[in-house]
Amino acid sequence: MDTLDTNQNTPAADDGALRSAEPTPARFHWHWSDLLIFIGMSFFSQVVTLFLLSLVSPAFSPVSEAILSLGGLVGSVYLLGWRRKRQSWVAVGMRRVSGRWVGAAIGLGLILPIVDGFIEYGLQVLMGHLGVHPQPVQAPDSSLVSSIGFLLSIWIVAPLAEEVFFRGVLYTLVRERWGVWIGVIVSSLVFAVGHLSVPLAVPAFILGCLSALLYERTRSLWPSLIIHCLNNAGTLLTYLLLVVILKLPLR
Repeated sequence: MDTLDTNQNTPAADDGALRSAEPTPARFHWHWSDLLIFIGMSFFSQVVTLFLLSLVSPAFSPVSEAILSLGGLVGSVYLLGWRRKRQSWVAVGMRRVSGRWVGAAIGLGLILPIVDGFIEYGLQVLMGHLGVHPQPVQAPDSSLVSSIGFLLSIWIVAPLAEEVFFRGVLYTLVRERWGVWIGVIVSSLVFAVGHLSVPLAVPAFILGCLSALLYERTRSLWPSLIIHCLNNAGTLLTYLLLVVILKLPLR
């Protein structure tokens, strides 16, 4: 990797060890208007696509809607962001990373769902919502295609879209203006609030902080993406194991 950028004029210069090992390419910056463009175009593309597909098949599944929504977000960031600025995927995080960081990400991704499961259950005890998963997901029908789509949306599409937007765009934008720690906190808070559930918001905030710090240190989205995928796959399983093995009460 390239040597560290020690320019003391940047907001992140005071963050010491958290400075990235591979700085963001020169002349590449996100602006607040970019966020509005990405969100607006993602919503617009989703509405148009859903309308057209509803004309073909009224029984369009929620799983497909989720994939379209998340795919629209990634597409808008790519087409109206990276391509418009004449940059590549590499410029905002899709770059190679050492095996050491991959191993660290896998380890964190296996541990984090266990921590999340206890946090979610503890918050549900306090809120009196025992036995109800904090984010109900409509299960797919029995068809193979729907089941595969369900798994793809939860374990691959959602983590990819969220890492691209919350770490690759939002974190980078805030970090360039106010430094690493404010970028970590702001992007993680927005990410947590987007989960619309207190028992999920706390684990989401923890995941957001870890992902942002990993992205800052490696300048690659791959470690963050690995953690996110493993976390999504393991959180629900851990919660169910807490109910079944520990015989926790169900409502």
